Amino acid sequence: MINKLLLGFIMLFASLWKSLGADIVQLKAILQAKLKMDDRTPLQMGRPSTKKKKINYYSTLSFFIYALFGLFYAFPLFIVDNDFLLSLTEYYSMLLLMLWFMMVVGFSTVLIDTRDNFILLPRPINDKTLLLARLLHILIYLLRLVLPLSIPGMIVLGFMKGWTTVLFFFVPIFLLSLLVLFLVNALYLLIIKLAGPKKFKDIIGSFQIALSVLMFASSYVMPRMFQSEKIMSMTIYDLPWIKWIPTYWLAGLWTWFYKVNVFFTGTKWMSLLSVILPFAALWATVKWLAPKFIQAIALGEGQEVVQLNPSTITNLNKQNKYYQILSSLLNKNPEAKAGFELTWLQTTRNRAFKMKVYPSLAYIPIYFFFVVLSRPGQNHDELIARMSSPKAFLILLYMCAFALLTAAMNLIYSEQYKASWIYFTPPVERPGNIMSGAFKALFVKYYLPFATIVGIVVVYFSGWKTLPDILIAQFNIINFVLISLRASMVALPFSVKEQMRDRGAKNIMRMIMIFLVIPCLGLAHFLTIKFWMLKFVVYPLILILSWMLWDSYKKTSWQAITQINLDE
Repeated sequence: MINKLLLGFIMLFASLWKSLGADIVQLKAILQAKLKMDDRTPLQMGRPSTKKKKINYYSTLSFFIYALFGLFYAFPLFIVDNDFLLSLTEYYSMLLLMLWFMMVVGFSTVLIDTRDNFILLPRPINDKTLLLARLLHILIYLLRLVLPLSIPGMIVLGFMKGWTTVLFFFVPIFLLSLLVLFLVNALYLLIIKLAGPKKFKDIIGSFQIALSVLMFASSYVMPRMFQSEKIMSMTIYDLPWIKWIPTYWLAGLWTWFYKVNVFFTGTKWMSLLSVILPFAALWATVKWLAPKFIQAIALGEGQEVVQLNPSTITNLNKQNKYYQILSSLLNKNPEAKAGFELTWLQTTRNRAFKMKVYPSLAYIPIYFFFVVLSRPGQNHDELIARMSSPKAFLILLYMCAFALLTAAMNLIYSEQYKASWIYFTPPVERPGNIMSGAFKALFVKYYLPFATIVGIVVVYFSGWKTLPDILIAQFNIINFVLISLRASMVALPFSVKEQMRDRGAKNIMRMIMIFLVIPCLGLAHFLTIKFWMLKFVVYPLILILSWMLWDSYKKTSWQAITQINLDE
């Protein structure tokens, strides 16, 4: 529905597109096909769809989801009574940053999709129609982001300053969108020039991780910002440098139509730059950046041959030697060593795995700094007193569990699952040895660094007496992850295709039962702190449970492994 409305709006300017040399019938057909494919994109946060039922509501559903985000990012507009231009500058800056990140992450896969070359290039379609179809597709994609993100801001501003502001609201938003288009294309071209087309997806993947972290962090930072009296009482004069940024120029446009009490001298004339700059950026995008980017992607579609000289290979061996040392120290069984090293290397190189796991790793320090330590108005003594309480340091210890759990639950899935035939060729008696080595690799690589840092912090605040609690927390976390692994699909590392993911979790009740385990284990641990006599009962039981679960995991047989048809 949303796509149809936007396409209808774009085709209102058919005469303009025709004057630019495009074939209107072909242009509309191409856009209709592209938007239909957009609607069938699965809304599963990067996971491929496992259902055969077609998804035809993605654009409408995403519109409402982005509208909720737009309401969240409209927080600065609530301080309009204090300083109108400052609140608008903050709002436009946040909107610009979020739109830029979303465009960089979301539209890159469409731009570098080379299937168009096999479908459209053989057809009698002129170059101007193809280029205009790509640019208009970008524009529609941008509108699908801008409209839902900005509508809540329009409503809030209309409520705070009167509904006459609605008439002018979308003028700065339109200019902001042109700036975003320029910045996205500029970044794409910069990445292509510096890193080359082959590494483009990897770098965009890093931006996707950064976007998820930014959105998660802002959900904690922003409410605390607006609890601060200093921030709420701030005016534009406290930030003299702000007059040199484009978002302040956009805010300055309001001074032409509305009375503003707090502003810098010359704001009205500086606001003219917010009109000139976006249109200059649009011209640069159409005439230079977009064609350059498309040409660079086309030139990078060929196979890139990488030659390694002996010195390069020697350096790589030296760099990778440390994981082999860890493998030898932690594993006696050769099969476990193989599982450790394979997992270590694959989790480093597999972009899909990193996209799923790395954001969860970033959430831990964000949670640590902005939820645990970021309490307005507390002094050092109050911080020490609060952090030394059992409730506080247990939360710190157990929040690290999700780093190991996320990595462990994504370990078995891969788009290159057919390569797992290698597991069945050697005479491996028990696949559990390989799985135990893989688990140790995840534990050392993704969990141990966080656990070590948090353990040091807990000892700093609460003293050495917490060492037994730190150790018991580690065993509880291992128990929790091992129970989760046993309750889900049992498979070797990177041996299951992504489409099997939902089949591994057979029903919702099972997953609910899994996530009830860690509160029970944590509660038992908490009770031992409150009632020290329970330690003589609970601690041995936790250690026995850990030994039983680990022994069972190591002895996993071939019969217990989920059978996957590699020819599917």
